[in-house]
Amino acid sequence: MRIGIDVDGVLACFYAGYEDLIVGIDGRDLFGAHRWPRETPPVWDWPQHYGYSGDVIAEAWKRIKASDTFWLTLPPMPEIGTFQRWMGANTEHQVYFVTDRPGATAKRQTELWLMRYGVACPTVIISRKGKGIVCEALDLELYVDDKGENIVDVDARSPQTDGSGPTTSTLRSDGAKPC
Repeated sequence: MRIGIDVDGVLACFYAGYEDLIVGIDGRDLFGAHRWPRETPPVWDWPQHYGYSGDVIAEAWKRIKASDTFWLTLPPMPEIGTFQRWMGANTEHQVYFVTDRPGATAKRQTELWLMRYGVACPTVIISRKGKGIVCEALDLELYVDDKGENIVDVDARSPQTDGSGPTTSTLRSDGAKPC
């Protein structure tokens, strides 16, 4: 089976690293009691939702893109043990890690991160033009992502009439243990 898996919010805990960076730049914790893991972000652009300015967000992304370690040092999602057991038991599958992480070293950082968590030779694909186009090109049979917009994109590029498109799944970690 050909399987695509998003990285951030599915395997790596982007929430924790991003919130720490935002608070460090701004000097204030506007997330308060709403910080991960106490709460899953209520909207995709949750820092703005809690009052952080566009300038703070822009600075955070500037630092992420320039960093040789941001993606590498993210903690795993609480479900990482389930993923590790599944990867160990399912070596016959072709697994592709599809992400849109920015930065000159984002691909290598992602590969190293995945190796740390048990993927011997990860195939990481960085797609800045959407995930649907990648899933279509790879002819995936299953795709997992935490962003509904990506699931819609994958579904839109999948032949739904004959059932041959990938099965898609939106994964959320509500109530999960701390990462």
